[in-house]
Amino acid sequence: MVGRAGSTGRDGDGGTVLLGWVGEAQLPEEPASRTSTSVRWIAGAVGVVTVLAVAQLLIEALTVLLARQAAPYESSFGSRVHATELPQLLELTKNGGRNPVYLDELPTTLRVIAAAPVLVHGATILVAGVLVVGLVLAVTRGRRSWTSARPMLTLLGPVLLAGGLLVGLGDTVAVRLVSTAVFEVPGIISVDGFRLAGPQWPWTMIAAGLVVLVLRLVFREGARLQDEVDSVV
Repeated sequence: MVGRAGSTGRDGDGGTVLLGWVGEAQLPEEPASRTSTSVRWIAGAVGVVTVLAVAQLLIEALTVLLARQAAPYESSFGSRVHATELPQLLELTKNGGRNPVYLDELPTTLRVIAAAPVLVHGATILVAGVLVVGLVLAVTRGRRSWTSARPMLTLLGPVLLAGGLLVGLGDTVAVRLVSTAVFEVPGIISVDGFRLAGPQWPWTMIAAGLVVLVLRLVFREGARLQDEVDSVV
């Protein structure tokens, strides 16, 4: 490359030679390759964590819906479970505390309502994880792919915010229903040791959704200003 620059140097001044050399030069590929590999590893890690989190929430929801232990790694897999498997219950016994209340003694409708926030939580994490992986991978594909990935960034904030609010509202309703329904279950004469868990609001998810929404507005405004600068130049 130096030889080519030297041979064209007689046709112009030193600036022409320098521009010709810079125009033909290429950025080293190794750092870019390393960056792409690192980003892919990050995307893979996010995907693995997302799958594990969703699987755990799905197992919890299935345990409540089926009234049976749904975790295949538990020795009690398939057996009856206590009513305290409800996310909204901390303790529930009968007959003076001598006998536990089993989950299959509670109405199916109540179990569905109790499991709904868990399912919404899992669905929110799944969608958000897919969007984050798509955004991370878009970084390795250049500006064109990043432009096509903008809708994912637009969706991420509302998904986290709406999902978090639905989980909190659903759990609040479930706690209210569980607090009264357990006393109306046929066959349960008296209930002892009754303790409820407070409504679970995923504040971290809600806050993350708000942060993403703010960042999206900042990026959009920055892109608009950059377009104005480019049009002037």
